[in-house]
Amino acid sequence: MQLYFNLIDLIDENPSTSINKAYNILKQKRNNMNEFKKIIRVWEIEVALKMEEEISKQSRNKNLKNLNKSLSRDNTDYFYLKEEGFHYTDFLARNDVAFKDDKKHEISEINKFINRICYIIRNIEGDIVGIQGRSVLSNITKKEKVMNTWDSKSGTHFYLLHQFVNNKKINKVIITEGPKDALRIKESVEKNNLNNIAIISSLGCFMSQAQFYLLSKVFNKKVEICLAFDVDDNGKKGTIHAAKRLKERGFENITFVFPPCFRDDWGELTTRKEQDQIVDSIKNTIKVTMENYENEEDKRGEQRNKEILDRIRQDIRKAFLVNIHRNK
Repeated sequence: MQLYFNLIDLIDENPSTSINKAYNILKQKRNNMNEFKKIIRVWEIEVALKMEEEISKQSRNKNLKNLNKSLSRDNTDYFYLKEEGFHYTDFLARNDVAFKDDKKHEISEINKFINRICYIIRNIEGDIVGIQGRSVLSNITKKEKVMNTWDSKSGTHFYLLHQFVNNKKINKVIITEGPKDALRIKESVEKNNLNNIAIISSLGCFMSQAQFYLLSKVFNKKVEICLAFDVDDNGKKGTIHAAKRLKERGFENITFVFPPCFRDDWGELTTRKEQDQIVDSIKNTIKVTMENYENEEDKRGEQRNKEILDRIRQDIRKAFLVNIHRNK
């Protein structure tokens, strides 16, 4: 695996010149074809992503700049997120959240982001590399709900990662699926002055090779990586997949956590009472194994059923007392 990481380090150089250097390294390993093929397959993905990013950088930046200019940071435009339980508009603006109103633009690509909350994605240098827009309208299909400015299914960046580069205090990194989930946790973390925790979003539950590379580049291997994905089948698969890949990268302390209050994702924690439980949840993370994950699912199901039965008992008791009162 050390050979693999030597190759990864070459990606920081110009991809076209690093290929020749990599070839010379790989020639020494030709006697072990299985290792050779495995390293080539994974390494090619990361080099391809890097080269694709460089090739499309100029044209993409032009469209991104136009889209970014058309976005509003006005406090009154955060009505949707206020209804979702976000209380501080300055917090949203500081974390690259904006809104595209219904005004038409001369560039048709920009019009696809009309009536969307927009999360601005930056690379680790802080440059804008993408924007994810989530519609505030209810009369659209699930497929139309999210709009990205990049074409690849898996992102090559994280939302908010640039904020934690060179921060030596970080000893825990929480990764969520969606940007709204990350903001929900981050708001509670900042409120409680937990400056040692980084919160980022992978913009999906299946992280890409490029994202694993970025994590190993920004954070040391001793930090706790906590996977806070949605509680559904894809979230479960994404958690197990990420844990395996992170372990291959040399991270050893890999944990997971479910949202409190039986919510399926962190963005659903809209009341202050629910949000007050976030910090306790992220302090009690669990080491990632399939057995641990399934045990937590079972425990969560039992607790949820118990709570439902308690509510039913309370409703019956209330109805019984009302009946008695009426018959007096």
